[in-house]
Amino acid sequence: MSYPSWTIVEYEGLVAVELPWQVDWNRPVEFRTLRVSNCPFEQWKRFAGEEVRFRDGRAWTFSPDGRPLRMNVEGWETVTVEREIRKPRRRTRHYDWVWADGRWEQVVETEEIGQ
Repeated sequence: MSYPSWTIVEYEGLVAVELPWQVDWNRPVEFRTLRVSNCPFEQWKRFAGEEVRFRDGRAWTFSPDGRPLRMNVEGWETVTVEREIRKPRRRTRHYDWVWADGRWEQVVETEEIGQ
C-alpha cells in the first residue's frame, strides 16, 4: 500500500505539512489536509517543498541532503482547506455542465415547444 507523500509548506506564517489537493466525490469541492505546527516558518523555510513521512506521535522525518532529519514540533493541529471545483468551460451553446454523481456531466439544453 502506498501512502501519499506529505510536503513541507507555509500556512499563515507557520510550518505545515500538506497532502496534495484531492477531489471530494460527494460534493463539488477539492480539499487538502494540512497538519499545522506552532513553529514559525522562518526556521524551516529552507526545507519548503521537501517530502516528509509521519513517524510516531508528533515526529516527521525527511532527507533533504540524503541524511535523515527529524521534525519534532510540539502542537500539531489538523486543518482542511476546501475550494470549489471549477466548472468546465462551455464549448458550444447547445449544452451546459451540471454536477451529478460526483462528477461534471454535460446536459443538453432543450427548448420546450408548446402545442
